[in-house]
Amino acid sequence: MSYNLRDLPLPVKVVVSVFLMAVGAGYTSAMVQLHMKDSRSGKPMPTVEDVVRKYTGKKRYDPNAPPPVSKFVQLVGAPRSAPWGANSSMVPAFFEKDNGEWDEAAANAAELPRLTGEREGERAAAEAWGRADADARKSAYEKNAFAPKDAPAAVTPKFKNPDGTIKIKDVIDARCARCHKKGGSYSSAPLTSYAEIEKYLKAPEAKKPKEGSEWVDAETPISIESLTQSTHAHLLSFAVLFSLTGLAFALTSYPTWLRCVLGPWVVLAVFADVSLWWLARLSPEWGPYFAMGIMGTGALAGMGLGAQITLSLFAMYGPRGKFVVLVMFGIGAGIGGAVWVKKVEPALKAKSEPPAPQEQVKPAETPKKDDKKDNKVDPQTPELPPSELERLLRHPIRVLDIYNVPVALLPWGGGELGNMARAFHDKEEKYRKKVRDADVPASEKEKLYAEREAERKALIAWARAEDADRKKAYEGDAFPLPKELAGAPLTPDYVKDGKVLVKKLIDERCARCHSPTNKQEDYPLTTYAELRKYLNPPLKDK
Repeated sequence: MSYNLRDLPLPVKVVVSVFLMAVGAGYTSAMVQLHMKDSRSGKPMPTVEDVVRKYTGKKRYDPNAPPPVSKFVQLVGAPRSAPWGANSSMVPAFFEKDNGEWDEAAANAAELPRLTGEREGERAAAEAWGRADADARKSAYEKNAFAPKDAPAAVTPKFKNPDGTIKIKDVIDARCARCHKKGGSYSSAPLTSYAEIEKYLKAPEAKKPKEGSEWVDAETPISIESLTQSTHAHLLSFAVLFSLTGLAFALTSYPTWLRCVLGPWVVLAVFADVSLWWLARLSPEWGPYFAMGIMGTGALAGMGLGAQITLSLFAMYGPRGKFVVLVMFGIGAGIGGAVWVKKVEPALKAKSEPPAPQEQVKPAETPKKDDKKDNKVDPQTPELPPSELERLLRHPIRVLDIYNVPVALLPWGGGELGNMARAFHDKEEKYRKKVRDADVPASEKEKLYAEREAERKALIAWARAEDADRKKAYEGDAFPLPKELAGAPLTPDYVKDGKVLVKKLIDERCARCHSPTNKQEDYPLTTYAELRKYLNPPLKDK
């Protein structure tokens, strides 16, 4: 006795049809999610380079690439438009972030071109000094006299010696050390002597491939923890799902050889895909080539699933049923096209072009008193939901003070189901090393945990503050703790004069990844304007 999908009762065929279409829609949405998560170039799907970097952390060696520069040169040589921050640019220290001198002088429009030229000359001199030979650099700093090969057209007069050399130490003291000194906003990274500056003047060695290889390390690849999670999801849930679509196809009337090949096709492709993940991650020499294979196995899985769904649906019905299936495909294509035009294509464009300027939402006006109603106003105003930043930082580590949910079990990442609380815990190297060190007493680990929790709660309190207060606290790097957090055991590095160094805290816990050239550069958090997208009320796109 033979079994055929065509012989099933109509209600059963309808259920199977809906199931197959739902799987197809789900797989399509997975492809969109793959673009949003892994495509760095703005192309519809991740490129070979994207996949290789994700699974191996490597990139192809480019002998013509410019040599790496020191942290100092990187920060003072950044484009003027780069966001202000310790991980992106310190150029504003020569201009509008110079402790008020710029604002006062720039108020005279006629003086602005001259002032800009002089400040640009200071910055160019500092960059040239940072690129100079180590001995010449040290000598110029100690003598406070630097003669760059290409002298800038103009420099602020007070920074020029009578012989035309530049008072480079004075430039650094005025533009850098005024904050990077004891008692300054960034006292943890002092720049008051050559010895202190020197650590930021050493350019990393250019990475070269091993003999016989064409690949160099570029970044940290996907973690074993994340890889294990993805493997679990694919080999259990996906294997079951695609086995069912394969089973549906196996019950069609197509030739036996075709059913034997296409029936298990997708499950085998997924298994091969997952195998290549691990081979790419664990094989230093051949990893990039295994990673390239991931593109092929992924394509095979997608094509196989599309064939299983389409052929199974057409095999179940006669001419009228096939017409209905075609109509459903048309409706699905229309919805998919609308999603592409309205959501996916703008996302592609946003990745490939600089972000458009943002417009701040004006806060709602305070209701005026009405004398006709005995000066009474309705005190109730619509409550805003928790901001995106607040939501990402909340977590149930402590539940009713009865037990602690391990931090490592929290879902790491952005999005609706993600969480960023681990940025204060095991995703930060110093914390991770101390917690894992068997020689560190339990009391110190508990103290460290409490300090990091206080940091997290302080940042949530800042996110809940009024916009004007938030902005002032961020720009002044001083946030007064609310009463409920008074006495919280905050990490000493982030407290000064009883106030939280909230900008420093955000830079070191958030912007270290969410900044140009770092892992989450597509979601920068290096300026208040960038942070406002995730605060209430959020910025609106124009």
